[in-house]
Amino acid sequence: MKEENYEEIKELVEIMVEESIHNPTDYCSNFIYSQYPESIHILFEHPGIFLDKYGRKVYREDGTELELDVAELVGPDDFITQKSTINVEYQTTPLERGKIDAIFDYKLYLIHKTNLPSLSVVISNLERGKKMKCYESRNNIFNVLHIGKGEEEDVRKKINILKNKIESEEEISEIEGLYFSYIAIFVKPHIRKKVMEELSHIFKEIEIRDHNLRLNTHHVLKVMIKATFKDDEEKTRELLTMITQGLNKEDYSKLSIFERMAEEIRVKDEINDNNINIIFNKNNEISDLHEELSNLRKENEELKLQLKNQNTGG
Repeated sequence: MKEENYEEIKELVEIMVEESIHNPTDYCSNFIYSQYPESIHILFEHPGIFLDKYGRKVYREDGTELELDVAELVGPDDFITQKSTINVEYQTTPLERGKIDAIFDYKLYLIHKTNLPSLSVVISNLERGKKMKCYESRNNIFNVLHIGKGEEEDVRKKINILKNKIESEEEISEIEGLYFSYIAIFVKPHIRKKVMEELSHIFKEIEIRDHNLRLNTHHVLKVMIKATFKDDEEKTRELLTMITQGLNKEDYSKLSIFERMAEEIRVKDEINDNNINIIFNKNNEISDLHEELSNLRKENEELKLQLKNQNTGG
């Protein structure tokens, strides 16, 4: 590490160490897709030809919010026979019942929104190859395409491509630059620590000329290093320092701003979530008050009727 950069890098690493992200794997997959939707579509092997992406948030008829990882408009390929939509879920844990219901609800939403067929897809490091699985959601049977990722052979192949780029001093493509994120997200748990350390060494040495790709990749590696070595602060600091050494010096100020912006976004999201909960609770209170008022009105009408009957009888 150059002496003149030591304190600056150390300060940046301290900022990174203090940050916290809920569900780091979900966060990283959603973050990197938001930056490079078409390239991630290709790299993660989404079915169909990428045409466009849709928003992730949907509101069910009962007012509850639904949010999945990816929704896309796709054209036909070897698997998709006609213009369609897909909703994709990235998974590193088994599917739970609530997630299955959400996948089905999003599928229905896309069908109603576009009047096109819709395919549900789960991309996971828990399985191998591609296979269709049948699920039941609220008495509806539907198919989900499962695509396995993160096999050691696949990870090793991509790592070797990155290493060869260092040796040959060839320019790295956007897809190849996204190998870092792909591996960090899907690598199998039993080799995760070894691979994350290897990726950190490679990132330090490789040249990524696109500064946005460089910073975005650094961001994903940072999050996944912290998640992988959460019980080893010394190793976390070592690898965070290493990947930050892989940046150009002119990136440092941008990185500092980038990290702080990401933190501000997370804080705003938390505030928004809290506000949504407050509004939801207030709406429930208002609903209860409306119901109570309605009951009082009914009682009042009944009392008026009783009083009228008494007067008539008198």
